[in-house]
Amino acid sequence: MNFDSSFKIHIMKRVSFLLLIATCSFVHIHAQELNCLNYQLYTVDYDVVEVRNQKTRGELVITTPTTNPVQLIVDEDSFALFPKQTHFPNTGITAGLKVVLTNSTAKEVNLPSISGKIRITRQALINNKWVDVKSYDRTPKRVCGTSYSAKSTIKANSSLLFALPCIEGTIHTKYRLVLHLKDYRKTIYSNAFDGYISRELI
Repeated sequence: MNFDSSFKIHIMKRVSFLLLIATCSFVHIHAQELNCLNYQLYTVDYDVVEVRNQKTRGELVITTPTTNPVQLIVDEDSFALFPKQTHFPNTGITAGLKVVLTNSTAKEVNLPSISGKIRITRQALINNKWVDVKSYDRTPKRVCGTSYSAKSTIKANSSLLFALPCIEGTIHTKYRLVLHLKDYRKTIYSNAFDGYISRELI
């Protein structure tokens, strides 16, 4: 067997080994089960939570062509931990779906926020129509009315990581996230993803 043949066999074995590791990791991610939030504790003001200083499993790769310099992507195959200072750990919810907001422009982009928290809302596909998911009627309000003027931004050529809780419910649906950029007079929509919802939130 010549050197070229031996080298090719070595490379093929190495690639097969790496593919096996990747496959095992992918299955491991899918095998994890998220604890979902009781719909009676759901509030739109504290839905998508920014996560800082947290290492994640790899990076999202955008494979579909897009003309949007600002993108909002929900990765159903990865999870992110909720910060301890949020109310989610107190409800037994420690992790949510990984959400990434990217800004590929050369400028800083202003983001809508409430009490310094970036405001990203959720919509559900009901009867083939996208509708805003609403807070449960008796969920305690945690936000004062003067907080909407707080400013948040995403730097040029950067990304932000968020965690998104799944919600308990009996109705299977598609969700998407919505981000309104007033400076650009534009609304950014995420990719659609599967979930469940309760009628009390529609």
